[in-house]
Amino acid sequence: MKAVRVLEYGGQLVLGDVPTPTIARDEILVKIRSTAVNHLDLVKASGTARQILPIDLPWIPGS
Repeated sequence: MKAVRVLEYGGQLVLGDVPTPTIARDEILVKIRSTAVNHLDLVKASGTARQILPIDLPWIPGS
């Protein structure tokens, strides 16, 4: 599947292929056709608030 990711704090958004998530028997996989990046995503990606809003990199935004 395609996803926009942040590879490093303060870095650019990068579009690329990522593995399709595996799901458990009691879960469903939903196909998302579009999403938005909001202000909170930009703050997280910049790293300016990483002490209170840490992210695991690489990270797919879309709060």
